[in-house]
Amino acid sequence: MSRLTLAVVSSLALSALTGCADNQESLIVLMAPLWNDDGDCSVTDATDAMLQGTLDLSFGTPYIMPALLYNQTLKQNAAKKNTGTMSNELQIIDATVSLKMPQAPEIISQLRAQDDALVHFDVPLSTNSIPPQSTAGVLVEIIPQQTAVALATAVTDKFGAAARVTLKADIQFHATRTGNTVGRVGEIDAREFSFPVSLCAGCLIDCSTCPNQMCPAQTTSFNGGVCGNAQDLPLIPAGCEEMN
Repeated sequence: MSRLTLAVVSSLALSALTGCADNQESLIVLMAPLWNDDGDCSVTDATDAMLQGTLDLSFGTPYIMPALLYNQTLKQNAAKKNTGTMSNELQIIDATVSLKMPQAPEIISQLRAQDDALVHFDVPLSTNSIPPQSTAGVLVEIIPQQTAVALATAVTDKFGAAARVTLKADIQFHATRTGNTVGRVGEIDAREFSFPVSLCAGCLIDCSTCPNQMCPAQTTSFNGGVCGNAQDLPLIPAGCEEMN
């Protein structure tokens, strides 16, 4: 289980040419797979998808989404060139993320007025290669820390500290087909993948294993979450697990 030592956010005190990219179904996002129960920060070839994520804004951490990508080009078309490189192999480049909030679009407008990069941005990714008919797992930071902090203030001001609202992240992955790297020729744009994240303040804190099931006063160190972030899995005050 990952360990968090986090300060609570004070406000919650409480192509060169258009149309050159390949938009065919060469690269597909199969799902955002469920995390392992122990919160291991890795993407597994799971059979179950995560329907939505949860980010506890009171900790001011980013949110990382797991994604399972699939290269569905045919193996028989992957003829080797003189270089010995498979022509239908796809190399991941990055992902473009756009954030929306259907419940309160004015909050997104507010963040965009501060800095457009808070709600629309590119995320560089490791340039992993995916052979034809194969999958690869990637981790994408779809809510950066700066955005999480800004959301903490905006959501609390509008809805109060006990509110839960849903943020929708639209993610489009980009890759290149091996051997085609001039301009946007050979670039693959995956179909947009939408992933909802429930935003809250303190909802992931679990003190059920603490003495009298009471949270220790002024606790800033927690065990749990995923990838060092206050997301998706319970956050237990440090020491509570050992006490019981």
